[in-house]
Amino acid sequence: MVRDGKVLARAHRGELAEGDHAEYTALERKLPGEKLSGCTLITTLEPCTNRNHPKSPCAVRTAKRRIAKVYIGVLYPNPDVYGKGVLHLREHGVEIEMFPSDLAEQVRQDNKPFIDLHVKPRSIDPKKRKLDEWYYTINSIYFNRNFYRDTTSIFAHLVEIMGGLSVLATEKTKPEVNAEHHMAKAVAWWLALCAKVGLRSVEDLLWYKFPTVCPYCKRQPHDDDICREVKAKTRNPDWRALYLKGLDAIAQRPASLGGWQRMFGQIYAPAQTEKYDLIFGRFTEELGELSEAIRVGPVVPGYYLSEAADVFAWLMKLINVYESKHGIEVRARGSNLEDLMYKQYPDKCRVCGNAICECPPILASTLGRIAHDGPDPGLLVQARPFMSPTEAAAFFEIGSVQIVVGTERLHVTPELVDEVKYIVECGSPKFSQDTKIHPDALHHIQAVLSQMAALAQSGRVSDRHIQNLLRMMTLMSPRERGDCLAVFGSMSQNPLVKALVEWMNKCPQQGWQEGQPGLF
Repeated sequence: MVRDGKVLARAHRGELAEGDHAEYTALERKLPGEKLSGCTLITTLEPCTNRNHPKSPCAVRTAKRRIAKVYIGVLYPNPDVYGKGVLHLREHGVEIEMFPSDLAEQVRQDNKPFIDLHVKPRSIDPKKRKLDEWYYTINSIYFNRNFYRDTTSIFAHLVEIMGGLSVLATEKTKPEVNAEHHMAKAVAWWLALCAKVGLRSVEDLLWYKFPTVCPYCKRQPHDDDICREVKAKTRNPDWRALYLKGLDAIAQRPASLGGWQRMFGQIYAPAQTEKYDLIFGRFTEELGELSEAIRVGPVVPGYYLSEAADVFAWLMKLINVYESKHGIEVRARGSNLEDLMYKQYPDKCRVCGNAICECPPILASTLGRIAHDGPDPGLLVQARPFMSPTEAAAFFEIGSVQIVVGTERLHVTPELVDEVKYIVECGSPKFSQDTKIHPDALHHIQAVLSQMAALAQSGRVSDRHIQNLLRMMTLMSPRERGDCLAVFGSMSQNPLVKALVEWMNKCPQQGWQEGQPGLF
């Protein structure tokens, strides 16, 4: 623990008592009455989020002591904790910074036996690696980098990679774009997007919609005439029939990434004569639908399950057509993609060489890969083509701001913002003092209040603030949601709170399961 360059306390696990974590020893045993507001904590391991009651997790203790910044060596290797300590601290206003890559690697080596206890076994042979294993591999390498990105940022990178693949249709030559490498990168960024929205299994996602058959005509191979007839009658697939088909055909579920590519090749058979431009026309449509699913995700999360599966299916279609045009036999298809994936993602970052990527957020080598250079920066400074956020707000803002909570549309006025401030000021003590609230539920509810405090202090209530709130409420367990509804319901008749309560009553817990981690 450090304040103004002076070390206040040092501690390590089990220093004073067996089983005590280092943060507990430093905060509660060595600095129990010390005011630590504004201090910096330097820890080799991400503060934990799970401790058996009545013990309190280290991340919670750290946030409660109002520590300003935490330097972390490596993320906690247990999948149930991995990244959640960072998330909890950020949600409570604590700044996070990771160790430099050389120090982080030293920490990993020093703690290798402990880390190895929690690392999921991976198939060494990429041809035997399940798609969910690739899902875990890609996101364990790039978790830290993608943690700083929001969902739309990751989606934008996926679109960028798809744009690079369009060289197949345009027959352009771009020095930085290798079509085969971009196929592997497209799969990886699709996996990263699925992780950001919190999917537990991408194999389940694909199997929901494509259980060895086309979701509309329910044939293998797909029958275009029957598909047209079905789509003329109903816009959506028969999800129950697909679910039952998935149960019946479970033995045929692909066991590897190449297996999924071959399955899609059997459903939608490729041909050497197919034109790339038609495929990219469909890609544009599917990416547009996926972007809508991401935009409305906080309100209607189920859209993503369908649209993400379609994007993956068309990516497999593109790869199958590419391999067909290059004379690769049907039985050999999928093998090349698996090799490409392992070359691009050999269980570590190819740029920095670390098992957990420590590269800067934007690599210089990626700039201008797809886009053209802009005007001379010197000219831009003189011309001032961009407005500051303050200037933009003054330029575009006319009248009151309108936000959407579920199906409710609310006008944001200064009075509403003042009421939100009052709710937070009254609600925080009430949450803390209410003995009926379970300690495990309290932490998540306090995070919701922190979000409300942030929007109130900014003087504005934006759609982005609301989406963050809805996302957090979606992750609540039934107990947490019940406690939150009870307190909100007794606090105010504020229109915003009423809309939030109505939304929570209607929207089920998305993907929440007892004993499993939520989204990162």
